Amino acid sequence: MQPVFNTAPPDGRSRVIIENVTPEVDGGTFAVKRVRGAHKAFMEFVDAFEEGSVDRPSLLVGIADADSPERRSALEELVRRTRPQARIEVETTLGAVVGTHAGPGAVGFFWFDEA
Repeated sequence: MQPVFNTAPPDGRSRVIIENVTPEVDGGTFAVKRVRGAHKAFMEFVDAFEEGSVDRPSLLVGIADADSPERRSALEELVRRTRPQARIEVETTLGAVVGTHAGPGAVGFFWFDEA
């Protein structure tokens, strides 16, 4: 699984932090990459999703947001456009802990291939 979080800090700048959850690292998370700017952040989503997944029905996707329906819609469109066979299994709101830490406008984007 490759979770990706895009956070909007209070100063209005966008940044993306890609965190990879792997059992080889004792189940912990670590930052793989950080970028700034809304356009760069979205392009990181595109690149990570296209490079880290294959279009097939076993590809499951989840999207979560913190008061950001337009960003959620953009990610839904990304999935439909680049991986039309994938299933968006989870669409939800980020919980209080992550939402408070990341702030309004944050989105979570993750996928897992059952194959």
